[in-house]
Amino acid sequence: MNEAKRIDVSDKLLKMGTALTKEGIDCEDHNVAEVGTTMVMLSAIILDDKDMFIFSEMCAMFTAKKILDDMDSKKISEHQNLLKSLLTEIKGSTDEAPKEKPEKKVRKPRKKNTDDNKSPESE
Repeated sequence: MNEAKRIDVSDKLLKMGTALTKEGIDCEDHNVAEVGTTMVMLSAIILDDKDMFIFSEMCAMFTAKKILDDMDSKKISEHQNLLKSLLTEIKGSTDEAPKEKPEKKVRKPRKKNTDDNKSPESE
């Protein structure tokens, strides 16, 4: 993790977000003001891995929702069919996946004949 870089980016986002918020309020453009507020929030969460991950997941869910909301029912059924075929292919490929190789058994080293281990017959 490059913390110095994150602090630098955080500082830039904070300055840009503050400027956009002020500009949006002055021009009575609430969308610009909200973008500025979002940038200020990003300037804070960029410094924390967990917060950034959660925000990223939330954005992904929102994007998926927007895509689904914008589709008509015909397109949804087409996508469902595509997903079903992909899942079938994925399932088939996992069935054909090579099995893990069994672990090799490690042999124990044999005891060397030493004077203490010699049998009386060998003398």
